[in-house]
Amino acid sequence: MSYVQNEIIRALRERKAMPQKQLAEKLCIRDKTIAGHHGPLQKARPRHGLRLL
Repeated sequence: MSYVQNEIIRALRERKAMPQKQLAEKLCIRDKTIAGHHGPLQKARPRHGLRLL
C-alpha cells in the first residue's frame, strides 16, 4: 500500500473517530497491521512519486 493510500485511510478513520483496533476488527485483520501502516514510522518514510501509468 502506498503512502498516499495510507494517509487517505488514516484521514477517513480519524474523521469517523474510529480507533485503529476497531478498523482492524471491521477488516478482519490484526490491529498491529493497521498500526504498522498508520504508525509514526510510516509517516516518517514517505514514498516519493506517483505512478501515472
